[in-house]
Amino acid sequence: MKKNNSAATRHFRGILPTVIALSLGLAVSLSHAAATPATADSAMEWITLGTNGGPVIFKERSEPANLLMVNGKPWLIDCGDGAMERLAAVGYQARDLSTVWLSHLHMDHIGGVQGLIGLRWMLGAMTPMTIYGPPGTQELVDGIVKALGPSANIAKFEPMHGMPLDQMIKVVIVEDGADMQVDGVRVRAVRNSHFDMPLGHHLPDGTQSLALRFDSNGKSVTYTGDTGPADAIATLAKGTDLLVSEVIDRDAMVAELQANKQMSDKAKKEMTEHFDTQHLSPEAAGTIAAKAGARHLVYTHISIVASILTPNDAAAERASLARIKQQTQKVFKGPVTLSEDLQRFPVGAEGK
Repeated sequence: MKKNNSAATRHFRGILPTVIALSLGLAVSLSHAAATPATADSAMEWITLGTNGGPVIFKERSEPANLLMVNGKPWLIDCGDGAMERLAAVGYQARDLSTVWLSHLHMDHIGGVQGLIGLRWMLGAMTPMTIYGPPGTQELVDGIVKALGPSANIAKFEPMHGMPLDQMIKVVIVEDGADMQVDGVRVRAVRNSHFDMPLGHHLPDGTQSLALRFDSNGKSVTYTGDTGPADAIATLAKGTDLLVSEVIDRDAMVAELQANKQMSDKAKKEMTEHFDTQHLSPEAAGTIAAKAGARHLVYTHISIVASILTPNDAAAERASLARIKQQTQKVFKGPVTLSEDLQRFPVGAEGK
């Protein structure tokens, strides 16, 4: 049989993958609408996409990422590696996102940003996406767009129907003390202590790690990001409905350090100082929640011995999680949840 090589046939073959992708995306969106209706009694809902702490891959926990549902619209809060797969698990695609917040620029919190930008572009997004982040975010996005240059050159010869890649993203720099209105939501930011360096160490000027608070319709969520003890966070979170905090199993991690015969005493001292000043032990996180009068403390970015030294050791993880909760409850008397990936928290239903 003679092959049909007409221009129309070649065009159809070229557009077919795009049509399939768009059709599948529509099917996912429709299934999401049917499977996960908006929470009736809450204008906001927090969804944990990835709850792992640090760069070691842990099979049950993806890298740090969250969704904040605001009046039915998904806002992405941090975007670690694996975020797009977790996003799909709750019924959304990259093109469904138009608002993204980055707490800081450590790799475990931004490893999925290239996938977000590239997939959103390939799926034919017709509206721009705004990425709110600390100083350095513009350089991050510019670098990603440049890295996608070879893909953009290939796409010149394919049917692409969305916005041009270099016009699809707007960056808004957020710094300590920011207080803004975004789509009717009040958003405030304070600098936390995650980047507080020991004497003699200096980060580039302007580098910041942020905690964020979102207020809408009389309800609020405060997200610590990665931080050490910081009074500014307790002030920011005053009276918050949901305090979403990082946590480390500090005592167990320090014990493991001390038992490590391959590490120098100097290295052990520096790592212990890092744990104590740039991350939150259960007692430190519980103290912030108590000072703030938070209605519900939810842990994410959970760093435990099992995820660092023996990834995927379920028994070690259970013991570590139990220890974290017990130590927290010594100082914070409200409800405490150690979250898992894909867990939902309707704001205003704290502790239920």
